[in-house]
Amino acid sequence: LYNMSGNVAEMVSEDGRTKGGSWGSRAPFLEIDGKDEFAGFTKASSKIGFRYFIEVVDFKTLKPKKEIELSAKLIESMLTEIPGDNSFLISRYEVSNQLYNLFLKSTSNQKYTSDNSLWTNEMDYSAVIENDYTTHPDYSNHPIVNITKEGAEAFCNWLTEEYNTFPKRKYKNYEFRLPTGKEWELAARGGLQRSPYPWGGPYIRNAKGCMLCNYRPAKDRWILDIGSTYLVSGITESELRDAAAQDGLLITGPVNSYHPNDYGVYCMSGNVAEMIADSNITKGGSWGSLPYYLQITSSEPYKGASPYVGFRFVGIAIGESETQ
Repeated sequence: LYNMSGNVAEMVSEDGRTKGGSWGSRAPFLEIDGKDEFAGFTKASSKIGFRYFIEVVDFKTLKPKKEIELSAKLIESMLTEIPGDNSFLISRYEVSNQLYNLFLKSTSNQKYTSDNSLWTNEMDYSAVIENDYTTHPDYSNHPIVNITKEGAEAFCNWLTEEYNTFPKRKYKNYEFRLPTGKEWELAARGGLQRSPYPWGGPYIRNAKGCMLCNYRPAKDRWILDIGSTYLVSGITESELRDAAAQDGLLITGPVNSYHPNDYGVYCMSGNVAEMIADSNITKGGSWGSLPYYLQITSSEPYKGASPYVGFRFVGIAIGESETQ
C-alpha cells in the first residue's frame, strides 16, 4: 500500500476524521496511531483526500483444509542441508500447530498438549486465542507454543522413530532433536559470518521501511539506546501492545512468514523464541521480544511453556558428532 502516511490525510468512515497525516503535517501526525490533525473537519482541503475500502459481503465457501499425513516426503520437504556438511539438516520452519497436533494424535499422548490458558494476560481479549489457537484451521500453519521442552523432545523422538521406518527415504538413519546453541547459530547465519541478523545487514527494516521479522517494534523514541533492552520510564504495557501491531502481526505469524535466509530457513529471528538442546535458553527472539533479542548471538532465559516460545528441529546422521 502506498502513501499510508503523508501525501494527503485520508478520510475515514467516522465523520470529521482522517488518518495518516498530509504533505503539510509534522512527523507525529504521520504515525499510524498518531493524533488526527484535522479532527472535526467540515470543508474540503488541499491536505485531505481519501482511498476506498472494499468489504466482501458474499464469497465462495472454501473447502476445509485436508489433514496432513506423515510421510518421508513430507518430512524431507521441511528440511534443508547445511552446505559443506551433509550430516547436518535443519527444519526450514518452526514446528507448526498442524504438525505438532499430528504427533499428539498419532501417539494419543495428552501429557504434552499445549496449555492455552497461558495466553491469559499476554494480550487484550485473549479468550478467542485461548479457544482457537491450536485447533482452528486459520492457525494450522502458525508455530506451536505453550508446550514444555519435554514435549518438544518427545515430538523429536516420535519424528525420528517414524521417519526411520519409511522404506523409501532420502536420509538413512537420522536422529531428529532440538539444535544445540552452536548448531542454531550456524543455521541462523545462512553462511554470513558477521551479520547480526539472519537476513544480513544491521537493520530490522528493509529499504522500504518494511519489517523483516515478527517482533515487538517499540517506538524508537521509547528505547534509551539503539540495540538495548532498556525503555524510557513511563511506557505502559498497553502502549507496548499497541506498538506491537506495527509489523502487521499482533501475535505469531505463519511459520513461512517473511523471507528465508540464504540457507532457505524461515523465522530464525522473531515469531517464536526457539528452545535449545544444551542449555536453558531460547534463541532468536519472539513476537514479544525487543530488538536486542533478535540478534543471532543473543539469547533469553527459558522459563517453561509460554506463548512466546516454540521450537524447530535438526536432523543428525546417527553416529555423527555435533556439527563443528
